[in-house]
Amino acid sequence: MEMEQIILDWEGPFKLTEPTPRKQYALIGLYAVEHNSKIIYIGKAEYQGTIKEARSHGFYEKRLKEVGIVWDRTRALVYIGTVSQDQISPRIDDAENLLIYKIHPPCNKKGHKRYSGVEPFRVINNGNRPQELKIQYQYPDP
Repeated sequence: MEMEQIILDWEGPFKLTEPTPRKQYALIGLYAVEHNSKIIYIGKAEYQGTIKEARSHGFYEKRLKEVGIVWDRTRALVYIGTVSQDQISPRIDDAENLLIYKIHPPCNKKGHKRYSGVEPFRVINNGNRPQELKIQYQYPDP
């Protein structure tokens, strides 16, 4: 069986407190919110500016407090992982699912215990990605 894959081209970091750069506003893909050099959330950006969408989640402080981390909004960074148009659906959902499963960001409530996307599947991370993000993840493991 041939392995399905998606390639994410990462850019950033951008400050969470700043507006989305104009060239990024309409791009679709994933975003990773990083706080103190750790990825705390992975989400999909589909309908609005990526950083605007990342800012719209007001639960970071509450979720981080639950795991003993003090939230400082001014230290939060956003990385944007874009995909080509032909990879948007449904593979973007699988990419989000696989990264949450592999990384376990504390602010993502679902997806830590099992991967529920297409199998076999690989995510390749290119560009200026968060330091914690490996170049490649796949399911099942090799």
